[in-house]
Amino acid sequence: MPSANRDAAVLKLSKRLWGRREQRMTASKRTGILRRLGRDTPEGRIILGIAGATLFIIFWEFLLEPLARAVNGNPGLEFPTFSESITALLSSFTHKEQWNPNFMGEHLAFSLVRVLLGFGIAALIAVPLALLMGYIRAFEHFLFPINEIARPIPPLAWIPVAVVLLSGEMKVVFICFLGAYFPILINTLHGVKAIDPLLFDAARTLGARKSDIFFKVVVPGASGYMITGLRVGLGIAWMTIVAAEMIGSTNGV
Repeated sequence: MPSANRDAAVLKLSKRLWGRREQRMTASKRTGILRRLGRDTPEGRIILGIAGATLFIIFWEFLLEPLARAVNGNPGLEFPTFSESITALLSSFTHKEQWNPNFMGEHLAFSLVRVLLGFGIAALIAVPLALLMGYIRAFEHFLFPINEIARPIPPLAWIPVAVVLLSGEMKVVFICFLGAYFPILINTLHGVKAIDPLLFDAARTLGARKSDIFFKVVVPGASGYMITGLRVGLGIAWMTIVAAEMIGSTNGV
């Protein structure tokens, strides 16, 4: 009997230990999945991105209107749901309405041309200026007061100036230009200043001329910051186009 009791106790203990082991293995698998999702991997980014977009759509479709009514204090307030907004957007590409003399595609084309024109002019001016300011310190000191006075002013604050001084499409292009100019200028200038001084010393030691240093050291060395500035500038130009078109155009987004 003692032996039988001992065997039963051992069997019971082994079952308990095995059950705990299975629980730990299950928890470990779950933790492993969460860890893989949390890591910066392509599949993790895709899954988390889809999850975030799905939650946002659900919130917009079912919760945004009741929340807006509660915050506004108006039980009769109507707010378009996600599905209604998508339906209206798709309809604007195929149907003309009284308030929409052009198809949405035509409005987008007008806005795209204005943004690209303002962005292109900003890039053509800001990139060479920033490269020269970073390479020639006297040139930087010469332009520093002008840039620092104008840089903190929001692009939309220039709208009254554009209305008075410019006409037609140039009002909108000018605002887009200002939105893109300073991010491109500042980022490219920082890129030049971030170049290792040893590269300049090495180029001079090897007998490189100033023009060679500029095109073979300065321009490639600042290219990463330059691309970042172009990306930021293009984004800000798109952000300013809507407000600029409200006062300077009858078409566009």
